Amino acid sequence: MLEHKLISTQHTSLEQRKAQLRLDAALYRVRIVHAKAAVVQSVRVEFLIQNAIQHMLAAVSARLGAKFDTLLAPGKTRFQALLPLALGAYSYLSRKHLLKPVLGTGVVLATVAALMLRYKNSGKCTKH
Repeated sequence: MLEHKLISTQHTSLEQRKAQLRLDAALYRVRIVHAKAAVVQSVRVEFLIQNAIQHMLAAVSARLGAKFDTLLAPGKTRFQALLPLALGAYSYLSRKHLLKPVLGTGVVLATVAALMLRYKNSGKCTKH
């Protein structure tokens, strides 16, 4: 009878050990899948560009201090908060092959705005 009790205790501890090993194996497999997904995510072009821009902005911000953040975003919105939106817009425009026309339009508008400011500041524009 004592021998039967001893064998019974060994079986329950053996079953508990097997169950624990199964849980550990499942957790290990989940970690591997998560690591693979993290690697795939970190190799995407959008993520690499975003990461590079964030590092550049952090370096410039550390160099120039708080003035840099107020220069880029005079309101309460920080530049880093707008970065994902800008990358999404860039991705959409490049997928639709509209990046060059939009950049060209932006350059033309910036040139017109610069010329208007120059004309306004030169004094040739007088109010009657």
